[in-house]
Amino acid sequence: MSDKRCCPTDKGVPDVEYAPAGVTYYMVGPVDSKKGVLIVGDIFGIDIDNSKRYLDKLAAEGFLVVFPDFFGKKAWPVNNWPPDFESESWKVFHTYITDIDHHMKVANQTAKMMRQLGVQKICSVGMCWGTGVALRLAKEKTVDGILTAHPSFFTPESLEGYSGPIGVLFSKDEPHQEEIRAALKNHPSKAVCETYDKLDHGFLAARYEYEEGNEEQKKQLDAAEKSSFDFLHEVLK
Repeated sequence: MSDKRCCPTDKGVPDVEYAPAGVTYYMVGPVDSKKGVLIVGDIFGIDIDNSKRYLDKLAAEGFLVVFPDFFGKKAWPVNNWPPDFESESWKVFHTYITDIDHHMKVANQTAKMMRQLGVQKICSVGMCWGTGVALRLAKEKTVDGILTAHPSFFTPESLEGYSGPIGVLFSKDEPHQEEIRAALKNHPSKAVCETYDKLDHGFLAARYEYEEGNEEQKKQLDAAEKSSFDFLHEVLK
């Protein structure tokens, strides 16, 4: 009788330390779409399934959505929040995430890949930490616009030198909201700036918890998602 095992060996898989050189992506949506959304997520990385639910909704709107893994194993662990902001581990991580030049390499590579797939227009979506990278993509005209949800490290000065389409969806937690709203009042391109005062920072990213919200929170989350869809459809048409 022949051996019908798929793997003709008893040797198991080795448990080894190795840092792969490639970039992992979560990609969803029609691969022939001409409209692309490049996601720059939060500090918790790509391996949190909950953070992909909003991306799946974007895909249902007809966008090709690409979420690159900027951090790999360096992503901040979800079970260590809030961290000790005076700890050495947080200081090292903070230095790492604020090195925007380093992270732009993955961002630009992702945008180039999307163009090669046939995407004609791209909007970057920056969440929390990701706003800095997403905005720089837009400033350098690598993408055609930016949407940011619950932005971190975001001030009126962040907008200097940028005149393209921008959408800003604040939670109740971010600072500088009135100043940024004022700075966008005479913005030369499409500008949306909204605050969702029942939602916590991270409501479209790793902290997405629709089922746990009360009716007011669910209503605001629905509204924020709808606003983002409308913005992206307008910018990418």
